[in-house]
Amino acid sequence: MNLPALEIPEDDALLAPWLERQLVGMDLGDLATQLALWQEDAAPPDGSSLDVAIGDRLATVLEAGLCGLSVDDLRGLLARPGLLLELQARIFGEGGDYWRGVAISSEHRAAVQRVESAVSERLRERPTLPPVAEPVGNLRARWRVLPAIAAVLLLALGAWALRPGPVPAPGWGFDRPGLLTQQIPADQYLTMLSQAANQWFNKKPDSADSLRARLIQFRDGCDTLLAAPHAQLAAADKEWLLKRCRAWRDGIEIRLAELDAGEFDIAEVRRRADELVEKAVDALHQRAESLG
Repeated sequence: MNLPALEIPEDDALLAPWLERQLVGMDLGDLATQLALWQEDAAPPDGSSLDVAIGDRLATVLEAGLCGLSVDDLRGLLARPGLLLELQARIFGEGGDYWRGVAISSEHRAAVQRVESAVSERLRERPTLPPVAEPVGNLRARWRVLPAIAAVLLLALGAWALRPGPVPAPGWGFDRPGLLTQQIPADQYLTMLSQAANQWFNKKPDSADSLRARLIQFRDGCDTLLAAPHAQLAAADKEWLLKRCRAWRDGIEIRLAELDAGEFDIAEVRRRADELVEKAVDALHQRAESLG
């Protein structure tokens, strides 16, 4: 058994992206079991349903991830491991395109591909007719069930994250759907922005093209942030945010120029970009703490 409960981030800014990866990963059952065992003496409050625990924010979570939840909400889910399993089921059944973009491990990806191949092979097998004649309607009903079974198997492993389909808008970082329209206090808003910026680390591009695309997406997110009204913030905080955001955008442009000029290798450009984004995450987190 893995021990994901030992990996729970202490830094509040890292908690949401870490928990998102658990929710689409293969180790959530282990995490829930460990939390339940470790919290037995603490006797966390029983139950309530996910709808009660998250309320009207559940729809936003299913569409746009955990950005709409406060740190207390996230810690509350960890205190009720059964709700994590319920949330995973809801994500697999009702989750929007955002969840398809959450990074999964190479082990998970390989497992998904093995299951998908096995199910596809099974579905290609020719059916053997029963020895006793059976009404055509019954036979059709049986074979209509097989694709549904296959879908359930693939869904259970999160294969929906790999399936082809229309390419959604980037939908991460500052471009996360619903991120900038949350009517919440200023400190929570800045915390959400910090969590959104931290999504940069969900992927580690290893080619020039993939790194360029990632940099452009982050830069475009900065443009979105610069154009937003930020009604959640006081004038001084808004001015601070816009000034910082312009600096982050300029930094990303420099990384793009370095990449295109071949001045540094891919690993070095990514390291420099990681450093820039890490500073952005920390700045937003510290500003949020100063307002709390």
